[in-house]
Amino acid sequence: GFCTHNWSEMSSRVERVMVIAVLALIGACSDPGHEAGGQVTGPAPGNSPSQTGAISYAAWGPQIKEAAARSRSDLERTILADGVITPAELAEAKNAFATCLPAQRVTVIWNADDDGFSLGYPINAAPAPDEIDRMKSQQAECTTKTPMNAVTLYYQIRRNPQKLDEYTIIAECLVRRGVMPKGYGAADFERDRAAQPPPQQSASEGAGRCFANPLE
Repeated sequence: GFCTHNWSEMSSRVERVMVIAVLALIGACSDPGHEAGGQVTGPAPGNSPSQTGAISYAAWGPQIKEAAARSRSDLERTILADGVITPAELAEAKNAFATCLPAQRVTVIWNADDDGFSLGYPINAAPAPDEIDRMKSQQAECTTKTPMNAVTLYYQIRRNPQKLDEYTIIAECLVRRGVMPKGYGAADFERDRAAQPPPQQSASEGAGRCFANPLE
């Protein structure tokens, strides 16, 4: 499933923890940010390039290089070294994260088309608060030590293959889906994103689909 974005919180990182019977789910999602050139700072649905245009690795190059320079994972630096993230490298990165977690029958359940995931724990009752804190700490450590930035970048790139301006493509999508009137543009979206309360249209299904996949 896609993350649900609020216009006024699109650059925040949201973490939720839910325990139901034998399953503890720890998931995270990020919202798209914005800068000239359309930098994205969160997970994105995995459109194939054929749906939204050929991937421009030249446009994404600076962000890939920055991720490599800041990475604490040797594997991640290797994956990012050539400026391209392949499906095979995505699988390798996901496996590195899964195997980083303690071998306590923890199951990583990946979302089908973004970098979100859940963690399943074989427990018979809701864990104590300190156990939840331990789980979150393990997840955070493994996220840092493994190529999770490469996983996120893989989906970001497929969400916006040519790295178009983020506000522009979202505004165009909102018009295309009938959420906003003709003539609504990037500046309007930037204004509405900061508005309190946000426009009522931000809660619509069409708006949610534009945040998740503006080029669809």
